[in-house]
Amino acid sequence: MGKRLEENKKVIDLTGKRFGKLVVNSFGGMVTSGKAYVSSWVCHCDCGEIVTKTKNYLKDNNGTERSCGCVGQVFRKKLLWGFGINDVDLPTQKEIRHPSG
Repeated sequence: MGKRLEENKKVIDLTGKRFGKLVVNSFGGMVTSGKAYVSSWVCHCDCGEIVTKTKNYLKDNNGTERSCGCVGQVFRKKLLWGFGINDVDLPTQKEIRHPSG
């Protein structure tokens, strides 16, 4: 898979650190990310899942909570999909027609 952590002098050890809901268990090897190699880490999620994530995923914080994917699943379950029934006698939205018909 790649070199071991001991052989990678430039890799910062993330073992035991927490990133959102993920706790890093061990080094997962070096993987390609575009034209460069990046370290991957085996992580344990608070929900019980074990996943492998790259250093870039763990360290780059763009405002989302890091997880195995369980956070997004919970969020998607809360969304309403499809059609509902409007039993209100008043109009709730003006009907807009596209110019093409």
